[in-house]
Order: sequence, then structure tokens, then C-alpha cells
Amino acid sequence: LRLARRHATENWAAADDARRQLAYTRIEAPIAGRLGLRQVDVGNLIRPGDAGGLVVITQTQPINVMFTIPEMDLQKVLEPLRAGQALPVEAWDRSEQLRLAAGQLRTVDNQIDLATGTLRLKAEFPNDDERLFPNQFVNIRLRVRTIPDAVVIPSAAVQYGSRGTYVFLVNEQGLATVRDIELGPSDEGVQSVAKGLVAGDKVVLEGVDRLREGRPVTQVNPDGTVVAPPAGAGSGPGGAAPDKGGKGGKGGKGEKSGKKST
Repeated sequence: LRLARRHATENWAAADDARRQLAYTRIEAPIAGRLGLRQVDVGNLIRPGDAGGLVVITQTQPINVMFTIPEMDLQKVLEPLRAGQALPVEAWDRSEQLRLAAGQLRTVDNQIDLATGTLRLKAEFPNDDERLFPNQFVNIRLRVRTIPDAVVIPSAAVQYGSRGTYVFLVNEQGLATVRDIELGPSDEGVQSVAKGLVAGDKVVLEGVDRLREGRPVTQVNPDGTVVAPPAGAGSGPGGAAPDKGGKGGKGGKGEKSGKKST
């Protein structure tokens, strides 16, 4: 019985060795990914351990994107990340006109780059449609906070002066009035207002360089119709060159941190 067991063990070992030798006849990739241009051609002499190998495989599903944020925005990212929140990340093309993919922030580096004052972050994208390509330049948008029921206005309506930040409003009489405001986060030409405005306030977008307190304003509705100021409005000293006004809105406002990546 012992002799039979020894022969069986020897046979198993021989079978395992045969399978290992047979495996040498096939070249299998250790990971799934996109193949680059082959490094060798038919007839080239290759050796085990060649630095170049046969071909380079790059993993694309999922794919990671490295980007940086200024150190002043560090706490905005770390606070929700430490609280266990999943921070959504979007990758946009170089011109920031086309969204390529959506993913999540995975990790942050452990130190700030002293030369640039920035911190590196890594985001992961499923990349099922392979719209992200290795070493591609993309712009990253990282949402770290959402402000519910935020009052937002076009950034062009915000004015800066010795009194601080302010806007020109259009009152019920169709006249301009100055209102001091406190700004919140801004994104893509839209500015949130933390204090000073309410939903429905009408702000002036064009012609603010000619505008003064009490001057009449010509309003342009979203449908393109023009509402002229009431007759006799602003007839006091100083004249009344009409200016155009727009309307503020109300909605959720996302704060963005981090941009530019490869």
C-alpha cells in the first residue's frame, strides 16, 4: 500500500510538471487592458527577462486619474472624506465643453508639494466606454459640498469696489438700486450669494458702467421681450440711459475644488 501511494505521488508530480511545461507554450497576459504597439517582430530573438518585453499592457477599466488641488482647499476635501462621504468626480475634455466620464475620489497624497503648494489626489473611473485614454489630459471637477436652496446669479452681475461686492437691482418702479452682497462659491460663470439677495430679485447684467442709483433700467425677459421703464421714471437730473437687467435664480449649488489633471 505504501508503495502504491509513493507511485501515485510520483505520478501526480510528473503530471504537474507536464502541465507546467505545457504552459510555457502559451503567453498569457497577467492583467486585462489595452495593448500597445508590439515591441518585437516575427524572427526577432527574445530572451526571458528582456526589459522591453513583447508588448506593453495598460489597464483602462477601471482607470485612475491623478490631479492636484491648492493647499487652501485641503480641508474642504478632507472633512467630507474623513466623514466617509463619497465625493463624485467628473472628467472633462481640454476645452471643458464635453464631459468624458464620472467617477469617485479614492485617496489623497500624504504631503503637500512645497514647490507648487498643491496636494495630489487620485480618482477612479469605471471607463466602461473607454472614453478616457492613458496619459490623456483632462480637467477634473470635484464636488465637495452642495448648498441647498442657494440663490445664484450670473458672475457678470457682481461688481467690486471700495464698498466691497455689490450688484445693481431693478426695483418695482423699474429703477436701479445698489445692494451689497456676500459671495459664496462660484462655478462655470454662476455665482452663489450667501447674503444680500433673495430668489426673484432682478440684477443688472449689462450697462453697469453707465448705471447710477435711481436710473431707469430696460428689462429683457427670458423670451426676448423687452419691458421699458415706466414713463417719467428717472426723469431727474443726470438723464436716463436705459440698461438691461436679468433675473436671479434659486437652486442647489455645488462647490468645485480641483482642476487640471492628466
